[in-house]
Amino acid sequence: MGFGIVKITDLSGDACKIYSVARDDSEDTLLELFLDEFDSQYPKQIDEIINKLRFMGLEGGAREGFFRENEGKPGDGVVALLNAPHFPLRLYGIRFGTSLLILGSGGKKGIHTRTWQQDSKLKSSAEQMIRLSALITQRIKDKEITLASDGSIIGNKHFEEDL
Repeated sequence: MGFGIVKITDLSGDACKIYSVARDDSEDTLLELFLDEFDSQYPKQIDEIINKLRFMGLEGGAREGFFRENEGKPGDGVVALLNAPHFPLRLYGIRFGTSLLILGSGGKKGIHTRTWQQDSKLKSSAEQMIRLSALITQRIKDKEITLASDGSIIGNKHFEEDL
């Protein structure tokens, strides 16, 4: 089972292009599944996440201050979206400068959870982004994918591998 990287047009704009991952066996992206999973339990935080992403896409770009950096391996660009401290949700992605953001999924960080490695759902979500970063990096090296200056991903955005 493979997956593709798809642009989220409702959130993307001139400042930043926002993408997510869609598995071949699902019509929804990982971002949509994350938002749907937590919307009823954390509607305020989900609204804040959507508003922050929309602001990044249209005006602000994917600036460092919006993310907890270095969530993956050194240099892989894996980040967690920063939210208000009292909100427990974590959303993982890959940031390429300020003009490109690829979002995956995440989960709820419990009060006794210090790192994503301590929670199986957070660990799975973060590791998906670490794996995706490695796959994209290889495609860039192989010249199968180009990252345009406007944040667009040009080339083969479908992967036969499983995350």
